Amino acid sequence: SNIRNPILASFVAKKLLPYRGLGSGIRRSLEEWPDIDFIDDRDGCIFKVIVHRNPRLDEPLKKVEQPEDKDLKVHLTLKHEPLTDLQVHILELIRTDPKLSYEALTESLNKGRSTIMRNIQKLKDAGLLSRIGSKKSGYWKIMT
Repeated sequence: SNIRNPILASFVAKKLLPYRGLGSGIRRSLEEWPDIDFIDDRDGCIFKVIVHRNPRLDEPLKKVEQPEDKDLKVHLTLKHEPLTDLQVHILELIRTDPKLSYEALTESLNKGRSTIMRNIQKLKDAGLLSRIGSKKSGYWKIMT
């Protein structure tokens, strides 16, 4: 097998990264996800990997009919998937207090700040949530 990245191989040899066999990554990648393009540009000394996403995940938000009750999880879907429990809890807390900070959400939900920020970003990207005003004095608006 040909070691393409000796620095990475040295980390594996020192047991800092999981080891599954040197030189088996491309084969294993294709077995796990066949929609990958490998481009070996020897003239430019570049090896590119393009992983094509599942098109279903790239589709925009799908909004389902909204009956009268307030159960967000039943009525909203994110990329054809129901909202996660955490996303529902975030929306419910923001509905009760639109001025909640990231810190207050992390304490209320007992989750890390990056987890809360990542899920809020998903809700914002889906058009379900927006921030009005500044980080300090603004408020959240649920876009349903």
